[in-house]
Amino acid sequence: MGDDVMVKHWSEYVDRLTAALADDRRADAIALFMWLAGSSDDDIAAARGSSFWPGLLALSPTLAHDAACLGAGPPPVARLAAITQPTLVATGGVPDPHMGGLRPGFFDQAADAIVAALPNGERRVVEGQSHVADPLAFAVVLARFFTP
Repeated sequence: MGDDVMVKHWSEYVDRLTAALADDRRADAIALFMWLAGSSDDDIAAARGSSFWPGLLALSPTLAHDAACLGAGPPPVARLAAITQPTLVATGGVPDPHMGGLRPGFFDQAADAIVAALPNGERRVVEGQSHVADPLAFAVVLARFFTP
């Protein structure tokens, strides 16, 4: 999937998300996010019947904040260039099977672009981890970053 297609895909998601949240259709907002991340209709149906669904509904308004932070497409390199503080940019070393809606390498390419724009960026891959990393595995990466 090319960058233009990804930007269009993202834009459609944001438009639909904005409408769902404006109408307080929280379940639709969560389903849209899951769809964006590559969840199947069966995965979404299973989530709706799970014990964690009410918690997701409570968090659904935060999806608008996530969308606003991510912006309209590619990383904002001009804004990132102004960040002089040492910055760690990490991704998992294993593709997340639930992120099928995104092209392979999507997060790695975005992380590489972000680090390239940061004056003091440092790129790390959390080996053996996917989108949701084990906290202990991530702690090792953080300790290396924060320990001179």
